[in-house]
Amino acid sequence: MSISEQIRSAREAARLSKTELASQMCELGFAWTYLQVNRLEKGERALQWEEGKALQALIQFDSDHADVGVRRDAKAYRDILRVIGAREAVEIPAVTS
Repeated sequence: MSISEQIRSAREAARLSKTELASQMCELGFAWTYLQVNRLEKGERALQWEEGKALQALIQFDSDHADVGVRRDAKAYRDILRVIGAREAVEIPAVTS
């Protein structure tokens, strides 16, 4: 299953519309709109690592096993977890340069 299909499936399982998902991502500081979600689910837009981690928390998208963007920002990841009130304990991966 492609990343696009995984995201769509996870969003649908969470019973969120594309607009609702975009709104929740905006609350986390991502400039997402319905169009962003639509392009992502069609495979027309790349998913960045930080976005994958946010989706993991919001809709249980398994970004750890997806081929997402290589930019890994531990501070951004911690900020995301702080904002959403991390639903479960997760290990923050080491950042290597």
